[in-house]
Amino acid sequence: MKKVKLSKNPTVSVKKGAVDSVVRHQIYLQRYAGTNASQILGFVKKLKKELVSSLGDTNTVLSAARYTKQLNSMKVLAKDLTKDLVATQKDELVGLAKYEADFTKRLLDKTTIESTEELLFETVTPSVTQLKTAAFTSVMDKEIGSTLGKTVGDALGDYGKKIAGGMVQEVRTGFALGKTTDEIADGISAIGGSAIRGYEATALARTITNHISAMAREETYAQNADIIESYQIVATLDDVTTEECGARDGDIVDIDGAELPPYHWNCRTTFISVIKEEYRLDIPDGNRPAKGDDGEERVSGKTDYNSWLKSQPASFQDDILGKVKGDLFRNGGMDMKDFVDHNYQPIDLKDLKDKDNAHIFDRHGL
Repeated sequence: MKKVKLSKNPTVSVKKGAVDSVVRHQIYLQRYAGTNASQILGFVKKLKKELVSSLGDTNTVLSAARYTKQLNSMKVLAKDLTKDLVATQKDELVGLAKYEADFTKRLLDKTTIESTEELLFETVTPSVTQLKTAAFTSVMDKEIGSTLGKTVGDALGDYGKKIAGGMVQEVRTGFALGKTTDEIADGISAIGGSAIRGYEATALARTITNHISAMAREETYAQNADIIESYQIVATLDDVTTEECGARDGDIVDIDGAELPPYHWNCRTTFISVIKEEYRLDIPDGNRPAKGDDGEERVSGKTDYNSWLKSQPASFQDDILGKVKGDLFRNGGMDMKDFVDHNYQPIDLKDLKDKDNAHIFDRHGL
C-alpha cells in the first residue's frame, strides 16, 4: 500500500481534546480485548476438558484399534470446537464493529460545528453490512506473526487448529511411546494450561480487536469524507510502545493511501480524523494519559511520544531504546524517527552508525 505522509503541522493538527478522548477509549478497548482473550482461553479450556474426557477413566495403554478410533473422534471434536470459536468470536466482533462506528460518529459530532446554511452536512455511520465486509474480508496485512495476510476468521481458525493439533499430537506421541491414558491426559493438560497459551490468546485478541476497531473507524470516516482533511496517528505513552509506533506518534497522514494502524502484532496505536478547518469546532486543548518512570500521569495534549520520552530519566529511556540508542537520544541530537527507516522499521547497527556520523560528526565537521 502506498504511504503518503505529511509533516507534523500544528495548523492542521487535530485538537488535543479529541486525542484525549480517543486515547482513553483505546485504553478501555485494550481492557475489552482482555475479555476477548478470556473467551479464547475458554475455548482452550473446553477443548482440553473434552479431549481428556474422551480418553476415558481407565489408566491403560491404548490398543491400536482404540487409538485409531480415539484419534478420529478427537479430530472431529477439535474441528467442531474450532468452528464454534470462530463463530462465537465473529458474533462478538460484529457488536464491537457497530459500537466502534457509533463511537467514531459521536467523536466527529463532538469536534465539528453544527450545520449552517453555508455548510450543510450530517455525520453518518456505515451499515452493518458495510462494517462486516470491512472487518471480516480485509486481510490483516499490517500485522506480523501468524496473522500476516489473513482475515480475522482465518486467524481465529488457525489459532484453534494450532491448539487442537498440539493436543491431538499428544495422543499420537503417547501411543507411539506406549504411554497410559493418564499420562497422555497430563500432556494434553500441560498444553492447554501453559503460560504461552495465555500470551498467545491475549496477543491474538488484542490484534483482532484493534483490527476490527480500525476497520470500523476507517469505514466511518470514509462515510464522512467530505468533512475530513487527514488522519493523525496516536500512540500510547508508556514503556511498551515500539520504536515504530513511538516514531509515528503525532504524524499527520493523508486519507488517500495512508498506512494506518495496527502496524504490528499486539499493536495498540490508533488514529483520529483531522476535521477540515471550515467544519472544525474550536475546542480547548486537553491532556493525555501516560505511564512513565513515576507511574501513571496526565501530560499536555501537545505532548508526543518523542517529547514525552525526552522528559523521562536516562534509565527509563535505556530500558526502551537500549544503552547505545538511549545515549544518542539524550546526547547525540537524535529523536525517535532517527531510530527507524523510511518504512518505520527499526534500523540495524550499520544504519545507526551512518545516522550517528550524519548527526554528530559530519554536521559539526568532526
